[in-house]
Amino acid sequence: MILDFTTRDLSSVRPRLIDDLVIIPQHYGDRTLFHIEVKSKSRFYRVGEAEYTFISLLDGRTTIAGAITEAARVLGPDALTEQEGFTICRWLIERGMIDMGEDNMSEPIDLDGSAQLRKLAGLINPLFIKKKLGNPDRLLNVLHDWFGWVHSPAGIVVWFVVCLSAIGSLIGNAEQFHSAPEGLLAQSNWFWLGLSWAVLKFIHEIGHGLAAKRYGGKVPEAGVAFVLLIPMAYVDVTSSYRFPSRWHRIHTAIAGMYVELFIAAVAALIYPHIDSAEIRNQLYNVMFTASFSTVLFNANALMRFDGYFILSDLLNIPNLYTDGQQYTSGIWKRIALGEPRRPLDWRGGKGVAVRVYGIMAAFWRVVVAVSLSIAAAAMFHGAGIVLSAFALAGWLLNPIMQLTKGQAQGNSKFGNRWRGVLVTGSVVAAITAALMLVPWPGDRTAPAIVQFEPLSVLRADSEGFVDEILVNNDEEVRAGQLLVRLRNRDLVVERDELESELARSVTAQRMYLDHDELASAQIEERNQIEQQRQLDELNQQLDALEIRAPHAGRVIARDLKARLGTYLHAGDPIVEVASDTQKQLHISIPQPDIDSFRVAIALNVHVYLSGKPAFDARLSSVDPSALRTPRHESFCAPNGGPISVVVAGSNEDEGARYEYVRPRFLGHVALPADVAESVRSGQSGYVSLPTHDVSLGKGMYRVVANWVEQKTREAGLQ
Repeated sequence: MILDFTTRDLSSVRPRLIDDLVIIPQHYGDRTLFHIEVKSKSRFYRVGEAEYTFISLLDGRTTIAGAITEAARVLGPDALTEQEGFTICRWLIERGMIDMGEDNMSEPIDLDGSAQLRKLAGLINPLFIKKKLGNPDRLLNVLHDWFGWVHSPAGIVVWFVVCLSAIGSLIGNAEQFHSAPEGLLAQSNWFWLGLSWAVLKFIHEIGHGLAAKRYGGKVPEAGVAFVLLIPMAYVDVTSSYRFPSRWHRIHTAIAGMYVELFIAAVAALIYPHIDSAEIRNQLYNVMFTASFSTVLFNANALMRFDGYFILSDLLNIPNLYTDGQQYTSGIWKRIALGEPRRPLDWRGGKGVAVRVYGIMAAFWRVVVAVSLSIAAAAMFHGAGIVLSAFALAGWLLNPIMQLTKGQAQGNSKFGNRWRGVLVTGSVVAAITAALMLVPWPGDRTAPAIVQFEPLSVLRADSEGFVDEILVNNDEEVRAGQLLVRLRNRDLVVERDELESELARSVTAQRMYLDHDELASAQIEERNQIEQQRQLDELNQQLDALEIRAPHAGRVIARDLKARLGTYLHAGDPIVEVASDTQKQLHISIPQPDIDSFRVAIALNVHVYLSGKPAFDARLSSVDPSALRTPRHESFCAPNGGPISVVVAGSNEDEGARYEYVRPRFLGHVALPADVAESVRSGQSGYVSLPTHDVSLGKGMYRVVANWVEQKTREAGLQ
């Protein structure tokens, strides 16, 4: 049922609190708050002294106006205003906590359709779906008999001992743990990682439930929430609100992370002693999911997860999230609607904490909403855009409807509505313009490595033994200088025999000519031509046994002297010759940035090399074809590089073969001669290209979308 405040006068109504309410005072420092429990529904709420005084006067005999007047007489300036009193009535009616004295008021009432709007907004938001699965209270009673000791003082001592031992194991076996993450997101590990997540989150929620049971709480509901289709289990432990000790409430809030960290610690202790690679992978899945991901999500105090409830009780500010929301929404209402801002109930340091938290939480909500929308669009493409549109409608539907209906606080004036529309529209337009017109402040970057150009790789053109090595590694040589001499006696013998055959053929031809045997002389002449051709080839092969420098430069060869006496086949590399004044950068360009780099050919880019001040150099060319296989393995993440790769295979001689997660293009940056002399081949760094052609909105989208696409490809989902 929908009831509109504008169609009836509630000031003369005599409502009565339902019999199912239990109200308990609790002290927070110098303040007293009142916890309201709806026993039949296991719902808990907190109100302040002014709200409680007003609510306690709703006995079925006193009108709402009379209750507001009497509360003002008792509390003086600290009492609720008339507007605030009606707001509290709206809140009580919508939650079914007062009886309006009418036959059709036995169910909660939606005063102006806002509850229906909230329900509709939840239904059309596909990025966050919540599904109840039942009442786990009986199961938790049984589990508490068996595992309740986990939260006892003795259990906490065991927890600390195991966790400290695990830290020691991590430090003592750092090398083993350092190499473990390489296959974490590999396609073959995706199922097991998801299974670890599901099992650990189930145990996490059991931990909350057991802690609540320890202090006499009830757990009336359990279910699963899907955030971007990722399942996250939950249990309802709001009964912890009735715990008189805030440390008991903190224990209940931290219990899930407490249990998961214990499991992670046990896995860390076992890991170094296991030889099986498969079991070690599963243990690392458990360690990662139960530690890093748990702390990252559940310990986040800016959303209403475990970290928030812990922070709220540590600060002794029970309604921190709500008060922070009211503070930030009050600022907006004052700007948009011209409404007076309600002063905070908290003063001093707690007032500052509420203000800071409110601003940070509001900013974080925007970041999460935008990131989830972009991630959905990146993961599901066209369908993701539709999902994002529905999600945006779900987030904005209720506030927009409230604004257009002009029912903020129940009595906004017509002029305030239009002011709100004008201010909101102006802000939206300004943000849209900024996203479309303001250039993205970041640069496009590409990893770079210094390479000699040209780099002449001298190979054996003829087979032979290394007879003489006339230079040393890193020695300066001139063009044409003899570097290495090979020896091949078979070629020498073959040449000598061929020369003898050629001489015999010449003598035989003369004899035939002297005896006028012209046909035989012609045959010998043809033989001489073929023999001379073979002799020329042999001489070329013998000349190739001397390896000379094609140009001036520096010799590059590892263990050159150790090659003396070894046998080389044709094509085997011997030495490399490169010039210190001729070097270039090889850069690996991501596919989304290729058009921008191609446009920048012949222009300068910013170069940043390790151990050297930044400088500018010319982008000389970009290869037309994309590479799947890395040209330089130092770019690859397993070798300490910045680019994510997947293992494409392996062999005993060369080890693992990598492929880029996404194809990349090879670019070339020419280095000036003075710079080339001061850098080393193999020195790494990166180049950056200004992105003035990319808007702020597009840049933000690309950052999130590229990250999501990269991770999904690493996981084998694309």
